[in-house]
Amino acid sequence: MFNRPQLIYVALLLLLLNACSRDNNTPPTYTINGGATKGPLINALVTVYKFDSSQPGFKGELIDSGTTDSRAVIVDLALPLPLTPPYIMEFTSTPGTTIDMTTGVFPVMSHLSTVITQAMLDGGNPLYATPLTTLAVEIAKNNASSNIKAADFLLKITSAATQVITTVGFGMPLNIDIFTTPPLLNDTVNTSSKRYEMLAYRTAIEALTAVVFQMQQATNTGFDSDAILEELAKDLSDGLVDGNVNDTFSQVYDSTILNLFTQNPATLMIPNAANGETVAQVIDILIAETLTTGTTASISELSSGDITFVITPANTTAVNNAVWDRFNWNENNVWQ
Repeated sequence: MFNRPQLIYVALLLLLLNACSRDNNTPPTYTINGGATKGPLINALVTVYKFDSSQPGFKGELIDSGTTDSRAVIVDLALPLPLTPPYIMEFTSTPGTTIDMTTGVFPVMSHLSTVITQAMLDGGNPLYATPLTTLAVEIAKNNASSNIKAADFLLKITSAATQVITTVGFGMPLNIDIFTTPPLLNDTVNTSSKRYEMLAYRTAIEALTAVVFQMQQATNTGFDSDAILEELAKDLSDGLVDGNVNDTFSQVYDSTILNLFTQNPATLMIPNAANGETVAQVIDILIAETLTTGTTASISELSSGDITFVITPANTTAVNNAVWDRFNWNENNVWQ
């Protein structure tokens, strides 16, 4: 017979074993970190889909969903193991809920997307969707046939990223990977070169958004900025920004407003900026938002002016194949 202390001990042991059993039955997962940035998006919905080219938008099974928190960081999003990339990750803004940290109001673009590859997962760094990744994903979809294999689609993604950088990268260096470079200061931006790449990327993001917003304001078609960006992807899919989509004139915007891309991007007003900030003030914006994101990344080189990025007007012609072939890629499609 057990005495009272022994019975209590046995009961506690059984409870512990039961808890361990439940934990062991919990499927292992991989937690996704990162966010979405035009300005950093607060309270946005995040969804991850398995890549499936037989489905609309190449979005197959819904893998998981989460949100971004008050620091614009993804929470409650995890991928089940074993991992089966590539995935398509989307961020959707909800009126009355989602806020652009840069402006304090609803974002100009309410849908942003990116891809998640095995190499990105192996790297373990935060992953971000931006207007530039969204543009590249849409270009890749437009240039891909139905039922394209995942490996071939990733090649389309690589090509599309180069098209984006060489047209609406606004002078951003070609060695910047728009899918892995953080568009804001976070704890991984821990060297001078990474801070420069981050600055160049974020500046291009703000410039592209400003031009797309101007295009939306200049049209009488009733389309929003998301539709303008999607149409721009169709326009750019052939390597030219000329207002022609599949050999027909765009019904979303007129080619005459494409001259907006030729203006000095540094003078562009950031849409809905509370204090009328321009693209030339991106450094100030980056520094200010660290108070909300809570990053420990150094701001000294930015605040002192030791790191700067000279933005240039966009081009209307993407890099051609002759230029493309001069670059050296490894088997994982990473810049050498």
